[in-house]
Amino acid sequence: MIPNQFVQDLLARTDVVEVVGAHVQLRKAGANLQGLCPFHNEKSPSFSVSPSKQFYHCFGCGAHGTALGFMMEYSGYAFPEAVEELARRVGLTVPKDTQSSKFTPAQAIEMADLRTQLLQHHLEAAKYYKAQLKQDLHAIDYLKRRGLSGEIAAKFGLGYAPDEWQGLASVAKNYSAPSWVESGLVIDKSDDEARSSKRYDRFRDRIMFPIRGVKGEIIGFGGRIIDQGEPKYLNSPETPLFNKGNELYGLFEARVAIRAAGYALVTEGYMDVVALAQLGFEQCVATLGTAVGAAHVSKLYKYTDHIVFSFDGDKAGRKAAWRALEASLPLVTDTRRASFLFLPAEHDPDSFIRTEGTQAFEQAVRTAVPLSVFLVKELASRHDITSAEGRSAMLADAKPMLQAVQAPVLRAQLTKSFAHASQLPAAEVEYLLGVGRLSANGFSKSSKLLLLGQGNAPAFEGKKMQLDGSAPKTGFTSKRLSGDDWKTVQRDKKSGITRSSGTLAPQASRAALLAQTLLQAPQQYAATQPYLSAWRAELGSPRNDDLGLVLLLDGLQSIAAQGTQPQPASIAAWVLSQNEQGTAQSSVLADWLIQSGEALEPAAGDAQRLALLLREAQQKTAEQQAISLAGRSADAMQVYKQAATALKITQQQLAQLNPSKDKP
Repeated sequence: MIPNQFVQDLLARTDVVEVVGAHVQLRKAGANLQGLCPFHNEKSPSFSVSPSKQFYHCFGCGAHGTALGFMMEYSGYAFPEAVEELARRVGLTVPKDTQSSKFTPAQAIEMADLRTQLLQHHLEAAKYYKAQLKQDLHAIDYLKRRGLSGEIAAKFGLGYAPDEWQGLASVAKNYSAPSWVESGLVIDKSDDEARSSKRYDRFRDRIMFPIRGVKGEIIGFGGRIIDQGEPKYLNSPETPLFNKGNELYGLFEARVAIRAAGYALVTEGYMDVVALAQLGFEQCVATLGTAVGAAHVSKLYKYTDHIVFSFDGDKAGRKAAWRALEASLPLVTDTRRASFLFLPAEHDPDSFIRTEGTQAFEQAVRTAVPLSVFLVKELASRHDITSAEGRSAMLADAKPMLQAVQAPVLRAQLTKSFAHASQLPAAEVEYLLGVGRLSANGFSKSSKLLLLGQGNAPAFEGKKMQLDGSAPKTGFTSKRLSGDDWKTVQRDKKSGITRSSGTLAPQASRAALLAQTLLQAPQQYAATQPYLSAWRAELGSPRNDDLGLVLLLDGLQSIAAQGTQPQPASIAAWVLSQNEQGTAQSSVLADWLIQSGEALEPAAGDAQRLALLLREAQQKTAEQQAISLAGRSADAMQVYKQAATALKITQQQLAQLNPSKDKP
């Protein structure tokens, strides 16, 4: 852990103009400097850097922060990496909190020295491979046959490992040093008992592709065999520098082009990346012989909001695409998206462009299949959805996929698509798959739909329930509920309200009936208390759907016991006090009140004000928490922006209500 005081001292010694100016052309504009924003495409400068405030801000896209934030958002560094880079620039050593580290100070120093040594070995090897490529006609001829120019080979640092067992020994200062083996460049098969040495180069007779980390340093290599042989591609093994499950080939070279293009293109191999870059598509990366994982997707979303996965159209390609979809589901948001480009079986991206042209490839990218479409069509194709059994099996497969989606709007859209394919109402699919949860305690959107009188339930139309227990006339029988009625009601499988003399609101839950009364006229709690108490006693252990209402009753009882009239302000104050005390389930109640309050017509001012007051308080807390983390990563900065925007909207809605009512 990096001490916070060190970060503050580091920012005090760092000039944001110097950091930003290394990547953005800045011009003097009054007291500040201006330039074209590096985070979105624009023709006139809206990006401003303040030397006095040591802060940057874009008036176009809203990007802003300190020098540390810029390093993280522009270069894709994680917080520790950004601190390390800034510290290096100003000549500081980053202190480590050894108490929270699993390494002793001596071990930490030893590991840092080893990392430096391994980086040096990779640099020496890269120089050696480049020199060998220049003089090996066989390797040069292969690259020419693949259509690669000397310029693109130089840009990516391509080289050639000759077919020699100990070629690196000619450049290694100490080929027998253990660090050469730890780098993964050398394999040691020595037999101590026989006292024989069998040390040799890992890469032989292969075109070499240096793999760079986020800072541009070489952390590993990929080698492609020139002629026939196995394996076709060979990567560096896992080392202290290199974890192929976390790295993407070509990301360092493509990071600027990705921002300019507005998307990242993920291909299947090194050669695709290099060839596409030569043909004008420099925004390409490739995994290192592994399936696309969450680490890959998360890393790419630091540079763009759109990832296009390009795979072959055959069975293996679709399998790889599905793995990419699974990795993307938890990470897509309502503003981050993923698409899938399936080329004809006879083409890879390189051959497609050379045959069909760049415009045809650009069009293919633009019309790539959205994640939502791919997900629904793929699952539907795996089952016979003309039968009830097939549709049920499809929904069973869809359940974990939908539960993985964290984006609420996208998840709602996907639910509707699966509902259409399964021939079921969206609310029912949502409930059955458990994907409408508003909180960890399980209050679902399907319950909310019943509460609102939507879907198959008779609409309440925002009308107040009669305080004596009768329901408004909305197409079903309206009858007065007596105290005995409340005591004798029985819950059926549909959570309807049944009576011995008939059925009242058969598709509406009792919670819906009571909520309309409580939320729109909480000051009438005393008049309805006998019925509510009877309902609470009959309920016993509440289900998730009823938990919010039960907690509200407890709150009303607590407020009444203090001699205070239940009003939106007093209810909000009580809920917030429970949150401050850390009371279990208090957040459940707040969520329930907010969602229930949103159900009512604008005329229901009390309920609406209660919901807005609770939401405002929650969003203020969320904004403060986001502010403290905003400088640590691009994702955290985005969270802060969203929190600030949400709070502003809520405050505007509050201002439109009766301004005479005081806040809690």
